[in-house]
Amino acid sequence: MKRAALYAVALGTGLFAPVLVRAQEGRHIEVSVGGIVASARSRVFLADTAEAIGGRWLGGVLGVKAGRVSASLTGLRGTLSPIANTPFERDAGQLDAAVRFEPRNWLDLEAKYSVRAFRSASMYQRWTVLGAGVRFWGAVVDSTVRVYLGASYLPSVSAGVQASAQHGLGAEAGVSANLAHWTVALSYHFERYDFAGGASARLEEFDWIGLHVGYRIPWPVKAAP
Repeated sequence: MKRAALYAVALGTGLFAPVLVRAQEGRHIEVSVGGIVASARSRVFLADTAEAIGGRWLGGVLGVKAGRVSASLTGLRGTLSPIANTPFERDAGQLDAAVRFEPRNWLDLEAKYSVRAFRSASMYQRWTVLGAGVRFWGAVVDSTVRVYLGASYLPSVSAGVQASAQHGLGAEAGVSANLAHWTVALSYHFERYDFAGGASARLEEFDWIGLHVGYRIPWPVKAAP
């Protein structure tokens, strides 16, 4: 997990750099920091058996935005306890590095790299996921409260020692409110992965719902001469 963290930090730094450069050219820049409380669940479907674990996650997010381009680095960690057909409790964590472009105020496009790890007394499994997605936004009452729906395609999914998934699909929905420099958001995220294998084919799902509270900080930018 330490190596995964270094990879994610390096990727996040690479994502932030172009945004910062653009901002220093006279564009408005905004830095945001926040905390997340989430409830996560992982399910594995194999033949007629469904294994499920779930629990609370805590984490944080660091973001930067310049104009219509933004980047973020999100980390979550917690313990997932047995729900069905498994005796093992697992420590789990996830790191996401994402970059977004907003061609319209109701649309944004996203590319994301995720690293997720599960550890128990008997196993260790690390996931790496690369995906691209789209979100559609709409205002509720006024522009301070907005809702969104999103979908993503995950063409590259690696899950440790087992065969890589044929593909993955994701979906998300949420609502956010901007109050002065504060942002309060509630969101739901779902991902599904299909693994080939004939009679031993498996399906895995991972989802989480979380409350995010963030603070936005305007970054001083020198005016162009």
